[in-house]
Amino acid sequence: MNSILPIDETWTIKSFTESFQGAKDILAANGLPNPDCPNETIEIQQLKSLQKQLDELGIDEDSEAYKKLTDTVTQITAIKSKLSDSLEANAIADLTGDAFALNQLFGVIPGVLTVPQHLVTDITPVDYSLQQAILEITPDESDPDSPTESLRIIRAILRTTQIYVPIATDTGSSSEGNWYWKPRGEVMFQVEGQQPMEIPCWPESVQDNTSATWSQEMTTYQHYEPQNTYKQSGPRTVSCTFVIHRAMWTGNQDDGNSERLVAYMQSACYPDYDKQSAEPPRVTLTIGNSIRIVGILTSLNTKFSGPIGPDTKYDCVDISVQITEESENVLSTSAVRNGLASWR
Repeated sequence: MNSILPIDETWTIKSFTESFQGAKDILAANGLPNPDCPNETIEIQQLKSLQKQLDELGIDEDSEAYKKLTDTVTQITAIKSKLSDSLEANAIADLTGDAFALNQLFGVIPGVLTVPQHLVTDITPVDYSLQQAILEITPDESDPDSPTESLRIIRAILRTTQIYVPIATDTGSSSEGNWYWKPRGEVMFQVEGQQPMEIPCWPESVQDNTSATWSQEMTTYQHYEPQNTYKQSGPRTVSCTFVIHRAMWTGNQDDGNSERLVAYMQSACYPDYDKQSAEPPRVTLTIGNSIRIVGILTSLNTKFSGPIGPDTKYDCVDISVQITEESENVLSTSAVRNGLASWR
């Protein structure tokens, strides 16, 4: 069993106890069940318990003392101390300022259950080379933006260590349906006629826009609404940003994969003059089982940021893309409705 279990919003004390080995010990270690709200889900019981403890301590969330607990530099230090357990390091890195304050006060990671040490059987440390990269990041406290930027970089590095976490049940089995999914892999970019390249992280969000244009004309004297006739659909556009650290592919920031990806994607902004006309190459972006678009790369923005590696290259790169669809299929109301929404 792993050292922490992300709380499912549907878990109740009863369902959790029936499904997990050592459930009573896990709940007790996390101060649950909460007698003040025995019929609420575990998620709500934990939140109410933390709020009650704040109230008992008389801590005002708007006070200066509380705000000091949300200090980003302190959070970075806490992450560095947890690199021997990638799940815990990721959990602390993902905490908001308020959630980190609660962690500092009560030793609890909001949104997860801490598993007692005697039940833990599986701990995966952060890759050694990635540990070194994180340990070298020291924010400049004189620059108000530096700690926030350093935390963003550390989160980007840690994404490569996020893994599928099997949930241990009474039978000791785990299935794909009850694994906790963490962002890694399944994101591909392909330029027409070339081998696809993997993008080693998922975008935080994807903007998928579709428009429709209808021509309007008045019909009879009695009807004040115009008659709409079809003119065109789209073009559909998909835009997103990938936050990448050069070490994400192999753990080695000097493996050249980030440079190859940037050049590969930039090449799609230019035509292939070997063809009879200067036509742009089609590209295909696939993001898990949620998004697939075939079309033209109409915008590519690349932002490089520190720290600077020993090869004098920026270690982080943000890649923002926008693709305008040129569908492989004839699309209609029924064709889109009966398929996967964003899977062309």
